[in-house]
Amino acid sequence: SFRDDAKLAASKQEEDAWIKQQQQQPSSNGTPDGNTEAADGGWHFICECFFMTAKALHLGIIKMIDDVTDGRMYWDQIRYAEAIQQAEQAAASYVGTPAEPLVQRQLDDLKAQFDKLVALKVCYDTVLGNPDFAANCLAFYRLMAAWLLQLVSPGGNTLLPLPEQVCVCVGGTA
Repeated sequence: SFRDDAKLAASKQEEDAWIKQQQQQPSSNGTPDGNTEAADGGWHFICECFFMTAKALHLGIIKMIDDVTDGRMYWDQIRYAEAIQQAEQAAASYVGTPAEPLVQRQLDDLKAQFDKLVALKVCYDTVLGNPDFAANCLAFYRLMAAWLLQLVSPGGNTLLPLPEQVCVCVGGTA
Protein backbone atom coordinates (compact mmCIF):
# COMPACT_ATOMS: atom_id res chain seq x y z
CA SER A 1 0.00 0.00 0.00
CA PHE A 2 1.23 3.47 -0.87
CA ARG A 3 -1.15 5.19 1.54
CA ASP A 4 1.58 5.89 4.11
CA ASP A 5 4.09 7.25 1.58
CA ALA A 6 2.65 10.76 1.57
CA LYS A 7 1.33 12.42 4.68
CA LEU A 8 -1.09 15.30 4.33
CA ALA A 9 -1.54 18.07 6.86
CA ALA A 10 -5.12 16.95 7.37
CA SER A 11 -7.00 14.98 9.95
CA LYS A 12 -8.44 11.55 9.17
CA GLN A 13 -11.93 13.07 8.92
CA GLU A 14 -10.74 15.73 6.43
CA GLU A 15 -8.98 13.09 4.37
CA ASP A 16 -12.08 10.86 4.31
CA ALA A 17 -14.28 13.83 3.32
CA TRP A 18 -11.89 14.72 0.47
CA ILE A 19 -11.81 11.10 -0.76
CA LYS A 20 -15.62 10.95 -0.68
CA GLN A 21 -15.81 14.24 -2.62
CA GLN A 22 -13.34 12.95 -5.24
CA GLN A 23 -15.32 9.73 -5.67
CA GLN A 24 -18.53 11.67 -6.28
CA GLN A 25 -17.04 13.96 -8.95
CA PRO A 26 -17.00 12.68 -12.55
CA SER A 27 -13.49 11.91 -13.71
CA SER A 28 -11.74 11.41 -17.02
CA ASN A 29 -9.12 9.19 -15.36
CA GLY A 30 -9.42 5.45 -15.01
CA THR A 31 -12.34 3.50 -16.39
CA PRO A 32 -15.10 5.12 -18.49
CA ASP A 33 -17.40 5.42 -15.48
CA GLY A 34 -14.79 7.53 -13.68
CA ASN A 35 -13.61 4.73 -11.42
CA THR A 36 -9.81 4.60 -11.22
CA GLU A 37 -9.79 0.94 -10.26
CA ALA A 38 -9.89 -1.87 -12.79
CA ALA A 39 -13.06 -3.89 -13.23
CA ASP A 40 -11.64 -6.83 -11.24
CA GLY A 41 -11.28 -4.69 -8.12
CA GLY A 42 -7.54 -3.97 -8.44
CA TRP A 43 -5.57 -1.25 -10.14
CA HIS A 44 -4.79 -1.36 -13.84
CA PHE A 45 -1.52 -3.06 -14.74
CA ILE A 46 0.06 0.19 -15.96
CA CYS A 47 -0.88 1.95 -12.70
CA GLU A 48 0.62 -0.87 -10.68
CA CYS A 49 3.84 -0.73 -12.72
CA PHE A 50 4.07 3.04 -12.35
CA PHE A 51 3.64 3.06 -8.59
CA MET A 52 5.82 -0.02 -8.04
CA THR A 53 8.58 1.70 -10.02
CA ALA A 54 8.19 4.84 -7.93
CA LYS A 55 8.35 2.79 -4.72
CA ALA A 56 11.35 0.78 -5.96
CA LEU A 57 13.25 3.93 -6.87
CA HIS A 58 12.42 5.44 -3.50
CA LEU A 59 13.46 2.34 -1.55
CA GLY A 60 16.43 1.37 -3.71
CA ILE A 61 18.15 4.23 -5.42
CA ILE A 62 17.42 6.96 -2.91
CA LYS A 63 18.53 4.71 -0.05
CA MET A 64 21.65 3.70 -1.98
CA ILE A 65 22.59 7.34 -2.55
CA ASP A 66 21.98 8.12 1.12
CA ASP A 67 24.07 5.15 2.29
CA VAL A 68 27.02 6.08 0.10
CA THR A 69 27.00 9.83 0.72
CA ASP A 70 26.06 10.27 4.38
CA GLY A 71 24.40 7.10 5.56
CA ARG A 72 25.33 3.89 7.29
CA MET A 73 27.98 2.80 4.79
CA TYR A 74 29.76 6.16 4.89
CA TRP A 75 29.99 6.22 8.68
CA ASP A 76 30.84 2.49 8.95
CA GLN A 77 33.76 3.03 6.60
CA ILE A 78 35.08 5.85 8.78
CA ARG A 79 34.63 3.78 11.97
CA TYR A 80 36.40 0.75 10.48
CA ALA A 81 39.33 2.88 9.31
CA GLU A 82 39.69 4.35 12.81
CA ALA A 83 39.38 0.91 14.43
CA ILE A 84 42.04 -0.53 12.12
CA GLN A 85 44.38 2.34 12.94
CA GLN A 86 43.89 1.80 16.69
CA ALA A 87 44.28 -1.98 16.32
CA GLU A 88 47.54 -1.53 14.40
CA GLN A 89 48.88 0.71 17.16
CA ALA A 90 47.81 -1.84 19.79
CA ALA A 91 49.30 -4.72 17.80
CA ALA A 92 52.68 -2.98 17.79
CA SER A 93 52.76 -3.12 21.57
CA TYR A 94 52.05 -6.89 21.61
CA VAL A 95 54.94 -7.91 19.34
CA GLY A 96 56.83 -10.84 20.87
CA THR A 97 54.17 -11.59 23.50
CA PRO A 98 51.85 -14.62 23.71
CA ALA A 99 48.87 -12.35 22.85
CA GLU A 100 50.38 -11.31 19.52
CA PRO A 101 48.58 -13.98 17.40
CA LEU A 102 45.21 -13.09 18.95
CA VAL A 103 45.68 -9.35 18.36
CA GLN A 104 46.90 -10.01 14.81
CA ARG A 105 43.84 -12.20 14.09
CA GLN A 106 41.53 -9.44 15.37
CA LEU A 107 43.33 -6.91 13.16
CA ASP A 108 43.01 -9.24 10.14
CA ASP A 109 39.26 -9.66 10.83
CA LEU A 110 38.81 -5.88 10.97
CA LYS A 111 40.69 -5.48 7.69
CA ALA A 112 38.58 -8.20 6.04
CA GLN A 113 35.35 -6.51 7.13
CA PHE A 114 36.65 -3.15 5.92
CA ASP A 115 37.59 -4.70 2.55
CA LYS A 116 34.05 -6.11 2.17
CA LEU A 117 32.60 -2.68 2.91
CA VAL A 118 34.92 -1.04 0.38
CA ALA A 119 33.94 -3.64 -2.26
CA LEU A 120 30.25 -2.97 -1.59
CA LYS A 121 30.82 0.78 -1.92
CA VAL A 122 32.60 0.23 -5.24
CA CYS A 123 29.57 -1.76 -6.45
CA TYR A 124 27.22 1.05 -5.37
CA ASP A 125 29.44 3.65 -7.06
CA THR A 126 29.49 1.56 -10.25
CA VAL A 127 25.70 1.40 -10.39
CA LEU A 128 25.24 5.07 -9.49
CA GLY A 129 27.91 6.13 -11.98
CA ASN A 130 26.32 4.31 -14.93
CA PRO A 131 25.00 7.04 -17.26
CA ASP A 132 22.31 4.79 -18.79
CA PHE A 133 20.98 3.88 -15.36
CA ALA A 134 20.95 7.52 -14.26
CA ALA A 135 19.24 8.56 -17.51
CA ASN A 136 16.51 5.94 -17.04
CA CYS A 137 15.90 7.02 -13.44
CA LEU A 138 15.75 10.67 -14.44
CA ALA A 139 13.42 9.86 -17.34
CA PHE A 140 11.01 8.19 -14.93
CA TYR A 141 11.16 11.13 -12.52
CA ARG A 142 10.60 13.49 -15.46
CA LEU A 143 7.54 11.43 -16.43
CA MET A 144 6.29 11.57 -12.86
CA ALA A 145 6.78 15.35 -12.71
CA ALA A 146 4.94 15.83 -16.01
CA TRP A 147 2.09 13.62 -14.78
CA LEU A 148 1.85 15.54 -11.50
CA LEU A 149 1.84 18.88 -13.34
CA GLN A 150 -0.90 17.61 -15.65
CA LEU A 151 -2.83 16.34 -12.64
CA VAL A 152 -2.59 19.72 -10.89
CA SER A 153 -3.36 21.76 -14.01
CA PRO A 154 -5.28 19.64 -16.56
CA GLY A 155 -5.67 22.49 -19.07
CA GLY A 156 -1.92 22.94 -19.33
CA ASN A 157 -1.98 26.27 -17.50
CA THR A 158 0.65 25.57 -14.92
CA LEU A 159 0.52 27.79 -11.91
CA LEU A 160 4.14 27.19 -11.05
CA PRO A 161 6.83 29.70 -12.03
CA LEU A 162 8.69 27.44 -14.46
CA PRO A 163 11.50 28.68 -16.72
CA GLU A 164 10.84 28.95 -20.45
CA GLN A 165 13.45 26.37 -21.33
CA VAL A 166 15.03 23.72 -19.14
CA CYS A 167 18.34 22.16 -20.20
CA VAL A 168 18.83 18.62 -18.92
CA CYS A 169 22.44 17.53 -18.97
CA VAL A 170 23.12 13.79 -18.75
CA GLY A 171 26.65 12.51 -19.03
CA GLY A 172 28.12 15.94 -19.74
CA THR A 173 26.12 16.68 -22.90
CA ALA A 174 23.44 19.34 -23.25
